[in-house]
Amino acid sequence: MEKSRLDKLLDLISPEEQYQLKVYYNASVKMLKEYQVKSTAGNLRDLQSAEAALDGYAERLEDKYLSDDEINLKNRFEVYEWLDKDGWQVSKSSVYNHFKEGKLRADTDGTIPLKTVLKYAKHFLRRKDTGKRIRDDLDDQHRRKLNLEIEKLEEEIERSKLKRKIEEGKYIPRDRIELELAARAAVLDAGLTHLFQSQAGALIDVAGGDLRKTAEVVHRLIEDKDRFLNQYAAAIDFTVEIAGDSEPEAANG
Repeated sequence: MEKSRLDKLLDLISPEEQYQLKVYYNASVKMLKEYQVKSTAGNLRDLQSAEAALDGYAERLEDKYLSDDEINLKNRFEVYEWLDKDGWQVSKSSVYNHFKEGKLRADTDGTIPLKTVLKYAKHFLRRKDTGKRIRDDLDDQHRRKLNLEIEKLEEEIERSKLKRKIEEGKYIPRDRIELELAARAAVLDAGLTHLFQSQAGALIDVAGGDLRKTAEVVHRLIEDKDRFLNQYAAAIDFTVEIAGDSEPEAANG
């Protein structure tokens, strides 16, 4: 977004709109920096999403404050009348004085653009209903609404980042991890049970019923355990029967 376009809007919009516009702008700047550091497809999508959000909000503000039918007030008295009807605390004398002080200025043709009057009112006048300036009148409802919108934007950015990391293989779905861990546990349990059952006779033979040969039995057990765990740790496929399933499932070990 061009700086001149941003500056023009910031001069016209309300304080809460200024804050929100800056949030969108800062998000786009952050995504641009991340893309410049690492030009991945995921970072590009994040940048495009942030820029689209910024442009969309800026367009809504431009529609609100920069209509094609530009309104110009003819003189100082019309300025006073418009401000009074629009709910501002103002008097004819204060308007005239503010013109003299340079707080309000007419164009070269002597007319005063309505957008200039609005900017003046937001900076120098108070509202009749609240007795406050608009920039000081961010009530709780506006604050909550603004915070919710900011949180929503931040959540969208975080979801986009997480999605990109999943696509890049940096995250694995939890249900997949749990299934594979369950499969591995089943393989380990079945394998060790089979190991001890199949080797029982050989172990008895090794010991010859002699407790003095306990060291040889332990050595044989450790050898068999190491051999099986090496097989378990290898990247091979195991077929595991899971209770309740009609067919066996394959899990990567």
